[in-house]
Amino acid sequence: MLDAGTGTGAFAAALAERWAGKVWGVDPSPEMLEVARTRVPPSVGLKQGWAEALPFRDGWFERVVMRLVAHLVDRPVAFAEAARCQVKVAMVLRPEMMDPDKFEATVARNRGLVGDVFDSEKDALAWLLDPAAR
Repeated sequence: MLDAGTGTGAFAAALAERWAGKVWGVDPSPEMLEVARTRVPPSVGLKQGWAEALPFRDGWFERVVMRLVAHLVDRPVAFAEAARCQVKVAMVLRPEMMDPDKFEATVARNRGLVGDVFDSEKDALAWLLDPAAR
């Protein structure tokens, strides 16, 4: 499982508490990764990198999560990169982060690369951790 744009590692830490497999977090900011290192358990791997150029080989992950990130990245490039590295993508977005019409248009244009879209972390965690959804 990859948390692309992990920031301070909060979501990666929540995933690690519930996911039996390896969790990774990637973020372009060394300062954010320093904070993440204090928050995540030692089992979580952290790497510096951009969502648009993930530092992992093809098909490495079962799932990639982009939480509160889609408004900050080059979406078509980042979604394609996530698709390269994984089986399915889940995005967690707060509606106030992005104009709703722009968000819907982005999802529609990238539907082949974007898996399920969630408005809450709770719903995303349930989907990510559900064996039936794999």
